[in-house]
Amino acid sequence: MRKRARTSLLSLAFLVLAQSALAEDFAACTAPETKDDQRITACTNALSLAFANRGIAYFNGNDLDQALADFNHALDYNSNLARALDYRSKLYWRRFLDLKAVDDITAAIRVENDPDLFIDRAKYALALGDWDFAIRDATQAISLDKQIAEAYAVRGTANARKKDFSRAIADFDEALKLNPTLTRILSARQRAQDAIETPTTLDDYVKVLIGRLESQKRYPREAIRDRQEGRVMVDLVIARNGALASMTVRQSSGYPVLDDEVKQMISEAQPFPALWDVTREKQQFTLPVRFRIADALNDVGK
Repeated sequence: MRKRARTSLLSLAFLVLAQSALAEDFAACTAPETKDDQRITACTNALSLAFANRGIAYFNGNDLDQALADFNHALDYNSNLARALDYRSKLYWRRFLDLKAVDDITAAIRVENDPDLFIDRAKYALALGDWDFAIRDATQAISLDKQIAEAYAVRGTANARKKDFSRAIADFDEALKLNPTLTRILSARQRAQDAIETPTTLDDYVKVLIGRLESQKRYPREAIRDRQEGRVMVDLVIARNGALASMTVRQSSGYPVLDDEVKQMISEAQPFPALWDVTREKQQFTLPVRFRIADALNDVGK
């Protein structure tokens, strides 16, 4: 998700600098005139960068075992090499070692005050359900660089999950100004807009419900790990004042973790607006909630 033009340019710039530093350190490491203490430092730095760069190549080729070995070697030589920490964090996340991933990205942030690192950690926070942490990190990324669409997108998603839909819409608008091609953000903005509308018909009310529910949906990490997907059909009975009178899973997805997530998102989406028809005591709605791995991998809160 960070692999956009800006990030690619940053990565290329970093790689050029790293290659330059590697060349300088290698030259100092092998030069006959280099003093021993300087040679030790230069050779150590060269080894660290070389292992990190090779690890990234293995990572990009999906050879995660070899990549991890190289990142570990790089960090053995230089425990503060942010690039190795960053990519080892990505590797841990891909392997669903979430706490290790968070620890490494946090260590990288301590070394480099880089907005892309804050965005990555904000995405981790989103996936793990810590909306406030995600907002703080996305805000920090924006303070460092106001031209990153992804930072506004992440913060907007976190604000929507806190039901602060006005701020979510403002963030999504900023993201779309910077990158109008973010179709997933267009969809997220529409959901947030639907969530705050005042319903005057049955169709309007269903839109509001779907907007609120979808804004709260989080794909459980364990379900992504186990490749679990499916559709949950849920019956909601909503009272005249918007209170949830009852909730029943009409049709299970086949996976308890997904069914439980639907129950949780309904709980978090409350309170619902009052019914559009004040003469109705209550109204039943049957809604589908879909979980698709492809959507999870493209989601801002991956």
